[in-house]
Amino acid sequence: MDLIVDGIIYQYQNNGGISRIFDNILPLMCELDPNLEVKLFNARGLARRVPQHVNISQFFLFNWDRSFRPWRLRRKVYSKFHGFILKSAIGDSRGKTWFSTYYSIPPFNWEGYQITCVYDFIHEIYPSMLLDSANVIRMKKKAIMKADAVICISHSTVIDLVNYYPLPESKIFVAELGCDHIFKQREKEEIRNKIDKPFILYVGERYYYKNFSRLLSAYTQWKERLNIKLLVVGPVWSSEEENFIKNNNLSHQILSMQGINDDQLCDLYNQALVFIYPSLYEGFGLPVLEALACGCPIVASKIPSTIEVAKELPFYFESSDETGLINALNHAINDGKDVERIRQGISIASQYSWDRTASKVLEVFKTVSG
Repeated sequence: MDLIVDGIIYQYQNNGGISRIFDNILPLMCELDPNLEVKLFNARGLARRVPQHVNISQFFLFNWDRSFRPWRLRRKVYSKFHGFILKSAIGDSRGKTWFSTYYSIPPFNWEGYQITCVYDFIHEIYPSMLLDSANVIRMKKKAIMKADAVICISHSTVIDLVNYYPLPESKIFVAELGCDHIFKQREKEEIRNKIDKPFILYVGERYYYKNFSRLLSAYTQWKERLNIKLLVVGPVWSSEEENFIKNNNLSHQILSMQGINDDQLCDLYNQALVFIYPSLYEGFGLPVLEALACGCPIVASKIPSTIEVAKELPFYFESSDETGLINALNHAINDGKDVERIRQGISIASQYSWDRTASKVLEVFKTVSG
């Protein structure tokens, strides 16, 4: 079985949840089915290393973007030319499956199968808050409507899918994401990257829908901030964030870390008093699983995907309620290390494995191709 994978996510994402999905499932799918041949192609330079396996081959298409100028000429000619080159590289498409990492469709007449993976509906929900929303929505709709099967990463994403793009139930499948084995509870002596002050932890990007500004505002009002630092793992501060931190005299209370690996992140989860997940919306929420696996108490906004993954274990608050966030923090600090609660969290995280994700995705391919 030939799987043609558009590696577009590897061109633009040097770190993130989507690229992590393909890093994990493509090699595992090849292990599960030795007859699977994955051909991953790119038309531009890579921002990160692609997954490796003897059954995964990659090929590069020459980047012709700069050859077609002015833009009017490029717009008219490039797509057809790109399709011709790609078709020559792939050969006969009959019996093959197109699987894009980010909502692409074949740029030529495709006679095989098409499968699309849907991660979330952030652009549809917050179109004015994200760059290029109209283009992403247009790409996504085209990929979804042309697909023989659509794979959603959670059941809450399925609900959003049928709300925005009504599809027959027979085309929709669910493959929940997995938790990397490196995330686990560690003894104190196993922790190498030590933080010498008590802290609460935030991990990830800080786009509008991540609701980080709400967390910052609540932290300024939290009485325990003088004793407990806020550690933020993610991009460097924006100028707006820097000004807020400076104007509220938080420079010594808030720490920032960039470029850490999973082993270091595991150490942080294990040391944090609380992991905070204040998002307005998520398609799944890998950091929630990671925190559960490490035995870290969670304070989270009450959104469908987090409830689906973590059940009632987090200390929830309404996403717009700063007082509720502060109260949840206080409860988590006092009661979050309950032994039974930690045990249940580790048990939930253990149910989500990349092996299971890969198996479900592979089953979709086999179902579609007969």
